[in-house]
Amino acid sequence: MRPLRVREEAELALAKHLLAFQEVIERTLTGLTPSTLCEYLYELCTLNSKFYLNCHIIGEPEQNQRLLLLAALEATLRKGYSLIGIGYLEKI
Repeated sequence: MRPLRVREEAELALAKHLLAFQEVIERTLTGLTPSTLCEYLYELCTLNSKFYLNCHIIGEPEQNQRLLLLAALEATLRKGYSLIGIGYLEKI
């Protein structure tokens, strides 16, 4: 498997935030503060909006890598939403 290469600032910010998920879960459990996880998920959604506005996906040379990033985003949001007890919206 090749490493994921990120070039755009919005793409890098999203990738870095995704990597912090495990640490956020540990802080949430250690401190018994579900708001920590809620804040993380809110910021993750904000970073996703910036990524969506600034990074084209379809037809770009980075298409496959950006789709992998979005798959990681979806998995993280599903897990995070499940942990705080809310459902995941499949379609808008």
